[in-house]
Amino acid sequence: MSRVSAVVGVALALTAASPASAQGFCSMLWAPVCASKDGVEKTYSNAGCAKVDNADVVHDGECAPPPQPKPNAAP
Repeated sequence: MSRVSAVVGVALALTAASPASAQGFCSMLWAPVCASKDGVEKTYSNAGCAKVDNADVVHDGECAPPPQPKPNAAP
């Protein structure tokens, strides 16, 4: 029974937010966030990478693509 508890504990620890991410460690983990730096939003691969770049996380997931300019209508 203690072996099962240990395995469950390790699994939970691996899926929880990493303290390294909270401190600004950029890993290869793909958990995209939209973050803002100097008023410009950019998608980062994870919150740790955004923090390393001194960006503030706006929301989980990728940023919306910038609006496309409308083509000029021919007269």
